[in-house]
Amino acid sequence: MNYLDDLNKEQREAVTHMDGPCLVMAGAGSGKTKVLTTRIAYLINQGINSYNILAITFTNKAAKEMADRVESQVPGHGVIVSTFHSLGVRIIRENAQYLGLTSNFTILDSDDTLSVIKKILKDMNVDPKQISPNYIKNRLSFIKNENLDTGEITRYLNTPIEKTAVAVYHKYQSILEKNNSVDFDDLILLPVKLFTNYPDILKRYQERFKYLLIDEYQDTNMLQYKLTKLLSGQYQNIFVVGDSDQCLTPGTEINTEQGVKKIEELTLKDKIMTAAGFGKVTLKKIEDIKKNEYHGKIYTVELSSGRKVIATPNHMMFAKIAIHYDKFYVYLMYRADKGFRIGQASSNRIKDGEVVNGIKARLNGEKGDRAWIIKVCNSKEEACYYEDYYSYKYGIPKLVFHNKGRGVSLSQEYIDKLFMIIDTKKRAYDLMHDEGLYFEYPHYYAQALTVSQSKIRKQSVLTFLSGSYNKFEMHHAHRIALNSHDENDKLELANLGFPTRKSKGTAYIIETQRRNYDHLEYYAQMIDFLMNGYDVFKKIKLTEKVYDFMPASSLKEGLSMVTYNDGILNEEQIVKVDEDYYNGYVYDINVEDTRNYFANNICVHNSVYSFRFANYKNILNFVAQIVGATLAVALEI
Repeated sequence: MNYLDDLNKEQREAVTHMDGPCLVMAGAGSGKTKVLTTRIAYLINQGINSYNILAITFTNKAAKEMADRVESQVPGHGVIVSTFHSLGVRIIRENAQYLGLTSNFTILDSDDTLSVIKKILKDMNVDPKQISPNYIKNRLSFIKNENLDTGEITRYLNTPIEKTAVAVYHKYQSILEKNNSVDFDDLILLPVKLFTNYPDILKRYQERFKYLLIDEYQDTNMLQYKLTKLLSGQYQNIFVVGDSDQCLTPGTEINTEQGVKKIEELTLKDKIMTAAGFGKVTLKKIEDIKKNEYHGKIYTVELSSGRKVIATPNHMMFAKIAIHYDKFYVYLMYRADKGFRIGQASSNRIKDGEVVNGIKARLNGEKGDRAWIIKVCNSKEEACYYEDYYSYKYGIPKLVFHNKGRGVSLSQEYIDKLFMIIDTKKRAYDLMHDEGLYFEYPHYYAQALTVSQSKIRKQSVLTFLSGSYNKFEMHHAHRIALNSHDENDKLELANLGFPTRKSKGTAYIIETQRRNYDHLEYYAQMIDFLMNGYDVFKKIKLTEKVYDFMPASSLKEGLSMVTYNDGILNEEQIVKVDEDYYNGYVYDINVEDTRNYFANNICVHNSVYSFRFANYKNILNFVAQIVGATLAVALEI
């Protein structure tokens, strides 16, 4: 089986595990999604009916990519590859009568939910300035995502403000039932209730989906965990891949209200310093503290001041490309209709009298979609050497994507033919894996402009801490902008109630803000559920500048990060990134509202698992509670 030849020992062990539960642990970029899709192909080749296989991930884009990977290995496979919420819609629609609904039920989006809550508060004579509708919305989501029963609601939500939230919850549910409607959280909650109350229906789905595969398992919340546990209960053939380690090493110093503390000394009583947007800082509560045992690569990032932070490969940082006058980049470029190529460029160029980043100029010139820095070089000669080195090593072309104004001897026809024949995607993913790069987190990406008649670029850009400032919450709001030229999408989004406005040329834009970080993530997920094909990029406005979300292993010499010094935020450049191996405990924290903190005075993201009420402990529960967990594999990065 040729598709097994590219797997290392640990990956092959996971892929060829047939029956019983299997947990695959690895960092992002280590090939764990490849393992999942290859396992689907392996199951089918072992005689398992594709009708009995279900693969689940979190976004439509990830689901499409997963389905495409399986299709390349098993054409016409017929496996259902779905998001959790799309699966929920399927189950609810097929069994609507058991849930007090009709099959043509409507789904409320985030704004619809907020509007209903505001109306209920008004009817209850509750001042929204005293109790925020967004707070109520968060509590309603908590009740549903944790699947709390009446007794648990009373036990966990017993303060005066929480009792108001409970009263709103009951009125809100009555309105949904009356209008044959469900909200986004119901798409998981109702299937769980259905399977719990109707064992015969659960049995039917267990017989249908005998083999269950789940990507990014650490992102599951308690409700999603229960759904997967119910579905896999009969045959126990559940295969999950996940990562519980996005953390910092002990000894990392954190700025708190009481002064500097080591990360391992923090408690839930501590308030810590966090960026609030536009150069502001504030104190925020710690919502959760995470401590895990870790064995694997770590990265030490050193800045020009000598400050250092040590993190696991996929701990999220904030960085941006800076303008240099004495550096050269070797880069990997991607264009959706061509594939990948390798090139080299000076770190700056003059365009229209303005100094711009060399990679930006190259990407825009070739109408590329995204680019990654592979190597930072001190001379043109060194850059040429590494350009050839990476091209020859991975078999990725150096040829430009188009010949217009490039002095290339090949016609566009032959350029297109070359990129069509060569599978640059697989080769580029191998390079990214080896270099700690991630497709989702490029160092630079192009804006949402029409590239050609046949190609439309669609983007959803989340920029945290970039909205209006709230003096009570002491931080800037978070914004989302959805950009596209697709007129059909515009009409569909408008029909769904999303506010659209004209942008440059034929483009349109949806732009809104949320006070709560998680609500904006939730809003983005809602758009992803409703609309296909949007690339999601995340940024944060720490100062007057905007910085990109970037995993620690992707950081390169010369990139800029933000540091904290006596209440002032400054920008510093990375001078060195070292890779090492670590065996011991690692730590992370969740910070309310802003989701960032200062580690050794360097601004970093907090644990990613707050989004969707995700619970990284589901990784631990898998081993402890899923009966007969016979195999746990740790993939090498």
